[in-house]
Amino acid sequence: MRTDRSIRSALLRESSDRAFTGRLGPRLRLCSLTTHALDAAIFREWSVNVGQRAAHNRLAHLIVELRERLRLIGGVTGDAFAMPLTQEQLGEAMGMTSVHTNRILRQLRLDGVLELQRGMVKILNETRLQDLAQFDGRYLHLSPAS
Repeated sequence: MRTDRSIRSALLRESSDRAFTGRLGPRLRLCSLTTHALDAAIFREWSVNVGQRAAHNRLAHLIVELRERLRLIGGVTGDAFAMPLTQEQLGEAMGMTSVHTNRILRQLRLDGVLELQRGMVKILNETRLQDLAQFDGRYLHLSPAS
């Protein structure tokens, strides 16, 4: 019964979205559709991230994705950027407990990959981080070529 309501709600929301975008001008409609496509691409990537990657790969992927998105708006300085998220919030984003997140962060620090202190991430070994993250940023569509 609950699934029926969820499907009905999604269908109503989709038809409402179509009615809304139909009233927009062509440029705003393109922006709206592009935003929806980007959201869908990010959702697909995170479905893979949570469902198929090991915990340390998930955390590395999250950190690289956040850094790339922050870089776009000038939020990265050298090899460091602000990430004011708690270990509990990081764990929730990856489907893990805060205790497990803490263990992974500690291991990444001991392995010389990165440091997270007071809401700041400092990348210590970019190559190792990229290897762990298995990151292919094309889904973010950050450049015209992607």
